Amino acid sequence: RHERPFISSSPPVVLSHIAALTSRIRLFTAVTTLSLLDPVRAYEDYATLDHLSGGRLELIVGKGNGAAQRELFKITTDDQWDRNAESY
Repeated sequence: RHERPFISSSPPVVLSHIAALTSRIRLFTAVTTLSLLDPVRAYEDYATLDHLSGGRLELIVGKGNGAAQRELFKITTDDQWDRNAESY
């Protein structure tokens, strides 16, 4: 998310740091909103994180677009599902 109260708009970076400090805990993304992301970049980032963490990543995909994200990325409520499916 790109607004408060969320910690970061880049979960792979935060999770990579957590992965580097731990060795056993599972790493969860909460909701990854593919309709807001470049699908190739998202795949590369999360695949790399999963590999470097020894397969500890749990990627959760969902729509999750709030009004702020739709406005920021110029996505309508009508096209967000299609964008999410295409990215998936």
